[in-house]
Amino acid sequence: MVNDRTIITELSFCLGLLDHDDYHTMPQIDGMDESHWHQLLGILPNPKYEEIYNLSRKQGRLFGKNLIRIESINWVANAHSRFGKQIDIVVNNDMLVSLKHDSDIIYNPGPDLLFNRNLDEGISKTKGLWMLRTAKLEYEEFYKQAILETALVGFPEDVRDLSSEEGYKLRKSMPSGAWKSDYPLLPFYQAMNDRVSSESARIWSQMNQNNADSTGLFLHLFRFMEEDEYYFVGRSGRMKKEFILRVMSRQEWHSRYEVVAFQAFARPAGQAEVGWEFTIRDLHSMRNSTVCGHVQVRWSHGKNFTKNCESKVYLDSDHSEIPGYDSF
Repeated sequence: MVNDRTIITELSFCLGLLDHDDYHTMPQIDGMDESHWHQLLGILPNPKYEEIYNLSRKQGRLFGKNLIRIESINWVANAHSRFGKQIDIVVNNDMLVSLKHDSDIIYNPGPDLLFNRNLDEGISKTKGLWMLRTAKLEYEEFYKQAILETALVGFPEDVRDLSSEEGYKLRKSMPSGAWKSDYPLLPFYQAMNDRVSSESARIWSQMNQNNADSTGLFLHLFRFMEEDEYYFVGRSGRMKKEFILRVMSRQEWHSRYEVVAFQAFARPAGQAEVGWEFTIRDLHSMRNSTVCGHVQVRWSHGKNFTKNCESKVYLDSDHSEIPGYDSF
């Protein structure tokens, strides 16, 4: 079943494209069946979705006004592999559209794939918990102090011998959410995070010592397709800026731009965080511009020593500032 947020966002965009206002009649949208249509009708009265419905529909109408005609709309739904993981809608069989609203997350890989393999799945995966790999001493000390603070008994001395059940019990024995400044375990948790940040940044920088590697990373992060251009429609999360952008193909991008530099660096935060910045040169004007963001490296479901962390990549720049993302 397609979730409600996807239904309201993507089908509303299609309704805007078609300028369809008759809710008694299901429009012709390839990939949408009666169950999807009735799901949409059931969601519409919910005030929770009113604002995103109006926005997505408006953007669909704006997009459609720039087209000479609309012959077909294919809602990709869950068949993303046919056109590309990021594609949600195909107009007239050849105009690819990707929708993303109210989020600044541009990638969510595991930390090994991001930092140690530079998003290159052709490089063999290195197993193990990323925080333990990058901050072994601090990780072990945090675990030792956590056992003492929670007064749990019968737990192994070596954190690597911890079972899933024990990891869960230890997590539940510590306060959830952000800790108060006077909580005894906070300094040990922060020391681990600081080491994870600095070591992750060092590894990532090492993986991008030449422009070919950093160029590959840039094109992966911002989801440029090899031969096809597509349209990126949505609204940013933090700044709430609406956009309709044309994302050029990789072939076109190489003829227009080059990566001059990439840097990764530890950023002070309550959790492990790595800042990143690309410097891109426009080969026509020979001017440089920067695109920046950060990665949050953290446990996604509480501080569990037996679980791996996630590494969400956030964009801090405007989407319209990305070289290769042109105004539609």
